[in-house]
Amino acid sequence: MHDLLPFQVIGCVTATMTKSNLEIGTLAVHPEHQGRGHGARLLEAAEKKGRNSSVQKIMLGVPSCRTDVIPFFTKMGYKVGKEALFQGILESV
Repeated sequence: MHDLLPFQVIGCVTATMTKSNLEIGTLAVHPEHQGRGHGARLLEAAEKKGRNSSVQKIMLGVPSCRTDVIPFFTKMGYKVGKEALFQGILESV
């Protein structure tokens, strides 16, 4: 494993906010740094921003080829909502 330098990006989250919804677009953590809580902290930061703005629903899409990440989001309090052809929509509970 490489030493972590102060300027290395190990993860990111993107989110889009509307009047009533927050949609998480991307949540990614570098493979060498997964399993250490970084993804949970990134997701929690995005959720906090949404809740501070009074959003009513937080949603995210999961590509059908990435069903392996659904247990992570379930553990974070999300449940499978409606499903589309290419993604399942997860909603916070």
